[in-house]
Amino acid sequence: MNLAAYDIIGNKIDKTKSWLSVNKSIIYSREIKPTRGYYTFANRYNKDSNDYSWYVILINEKLDSNVSFKVIVDDYGRTKINIKPILKDSPFRFIDKDCNITIKKVEEDNDGDIYQFIF
Repeated sequence: MNLAAYDIIGNKIDKTKSWLSVNKSIIYSREIKPTRGYYTFANRYNKDSNDYSWYVILINEKLDSNVSFKVIVDDYGRTKINIKPILKDSPFRFIDKDCNITIKKVEEDNDGDIYQFIF
């Protein structure tokens, strides 16, 4: 077998993109712009894939102390999203080591920005 003909896939995390710290249950992202004061989570059933799509929504006003959380930016300019409130119900529960994740901005309005987690 000639392994030189193949690219070996490493486990290196690109910290210039969004990534999940499993031990801390935090997403670090430069793609999520901290233009709002709070964030909350949402999901929507997708009948084509027979599954749920998961979103983080950045909002101007706090909705409720149980469902909205203050946006925090670390010293490196990354937005920190704590996923502990949705960990047991979302696909994040299947991730067992730190990894990059894909986040896509799907909507922007005067009162909030919606980003989708792509699994």
